[in-house]
Amino acid sequence: MRAYVIRYTDPLHGTCSAEVIAGTEADTRADFKRRFPQADILASFEKPVKNIVGGR
Repeated sequence: MRAYVIRYTDPLHGTCSAEVIAGTEADTRADFKRRFPQADILASFEKPVKNIVGGR
């Protein structure tokens, strides 16, 4: 599973973003449109993962 960020336009709130966990970007878009049919997707991309190395 990966985290994807979706930028979208909502009729009530204007331009917004949401983080969705899914297997693929296509699954992310389908899940988002099922939950928020009134929103228009502007863009979507995989959320970057930071590699944190602990200690010295």
